[in-house]
Amino acid sequence: MQIPKRTKNPQIKMKRCAVEGCDETFAGGPSSKFCAKHRDPKTRGKEKPVQQTSPGDNNLVFQHEYADVQHVSQQCALEGCSNHFDLKIYPRQFVYPKYCPEHRNEHKRKTHLTQLAGRHH
Repeated sequence: MQIPKRTKNPQIKMKRCAVEGCDETFAGGPSSKFCAKHRDPKTRGKEKPVQQTSPGDNNLVFQHEYADVQHVSQQCALEGCSNHFDLKIYPRQFVYPKYCPEHRNEHKRKTHLTQLAGRHH
């Protein structure tokens, strides 16, 4: 059996807690960021506030009483876009896309509106 010649010394340093408003110092290794109180994720603050959104903000709420699948042509709800796209309306489902496939994500919608504003000025 071989015995290692060197043993690695732990690099423990005095650090400050990474949570805003906590001025506690603690002894920790290179990867530790939080004091004993804030090591548990439940005691830390939320990173980003969660924005409450309703289904109608980015989607079309379509109340219907169809018993079978229907095909409907819908115009994109984005200002300056006249694209039409097909929707399949399913029974007991009421939330559908409001925008055409080219503008489904928020980044593409913002880019389109920025380009539209640039053309008019």
